[in-house]
Amino acid sequence: MRQFFRLLSLTAAIFSVFAYPALAQQQPAPAARPAATEDFKLTGFRSANFGMTADQVRQAIRRDFPAAADKIETTENAVERTTVLSIQVNDLLPNTGTGVVAYVIGYRTKQLVQVTVTWGGGINPNFKPEQALGAARQLQGYFAGLGYKADTVVTNAQQRDGSIIVFAGDDTQRRRTLLVLANVTGQDGKPPEGAPVLQLSYIRDPQTPDVFQIRRGDFLTERPMHKRTFKKGQPIFKEGDRGLEAFLIESGKVLILKKGAAAPVIVAALPHGSLFGEMAILDGSPRMATAVAGEDTVCVVINSMQLQQKLMTLPPDILRILTALMEYVRAVVPFDQRTKVGQGPEPTQRDQQARMMLPSPQVVEGFGITDPMMKALVRMLCDYTRRRLPPELLKA
Repeated sequence: MRQFFRLLSLTAAIFSVFAYPALAQQQPAPAARPAATEDFKLTGFRSANFGMTADQVRQAIRRDFPAAADKIETTENAVERTTVLSIQVNDLLPNTGTGVVAYVIGYRTKQLVQVTVTWGGGINPNFKPEQALGAARQLQGYFAGLGYKADTVVTNAQQRDGSIIVFAGDDTQRRRTLLVLANVTGQDGKPPEGAPVLQLSYIRDPQTPDVFQIRRGDFLTERPMHKRTFKKGQPIFKEGDRGLEAFLIESGKVLILKKGAAAPVIVAALPHGSLFGEMAILDGSPRMATAVAGEDTVCVVINSMQLQQKLMTLPPDILRILTALMEYVRAVVPFDQRTKVGQGPEPTQRDQQARMMLPSPQVVEGFGITDPMMKALVRMLCDYTRRRLPPELLKA
């Protein structure tokens, strides 16, 4: 089974710290340094302090990393509705190679709420296990001497996905530091696939994350999902239409057609269990093709708000994967179309991050998602992501 690691979701970083508290409590804090007084205050990362606006964070980046000042990449987390400013930095710690520093701007406050540093994985495929372990030990020893509240400290806690919480702890204001190591050892005695991943997060408010959340009672009058029946040959939607709904085929078959020179051309025949029309409600784009019932067909219909509600019920780790894949699919054209829109075929940083996030089919099955709509969405996003990635990354 391919090992993978998930990036840059505020809720996932918060909830995963104590996802398995019983296991975490079995691990004693390191005794490398004498206990410090519990007066440490986490204010941010270098010149970037919690509470700064995006523009202030950009100024802090220019002060801290002048060489990367003109290479700040800005992305939007579509589900959490946060903004992420990221840069690549070389040897942030000695002998760690290339890393990515990501600054998360909150949904409501529009202020800096999290900073995450990531080494290895798709960011640096040459990152070695000994480099990851060395850096993890250095950081763990450093944090152990800073004075985090003793009753919040977790060290060397193995999680069910194989990753290790090297260190987690809160300061006196309940601001959290989280250091996680993944993909150092493989399963069944086999070496891991790909480079290890070391990820360090500083989180301003783990108790009430500044992300978009659907509040109880906000949508009590929202129309529930319903089923719609289509006779054989009946159009479901037409190419170019504005898309307001997605469809899951409960029974029957749907034909997807594109305009041809003389007549519409069938480009796909979707069987029972297929999801279609989803991109229109994910990014608001017009329908890219026409959908027609290939036989008498029943579809479950879902609108964009209902899809958001379903997403927010998923476990944080899975939500983080879906969020990253959705953002990638929205932003990147299929690989075979890149030259047509003036893009080069060389892998980009965004490609590498998406490859690191992309789970294998076996891992997807292990998610244990029971909702048919969500299962279809996961499969669809993984397929769309593979179509957009350079072939050499898929072979890695």
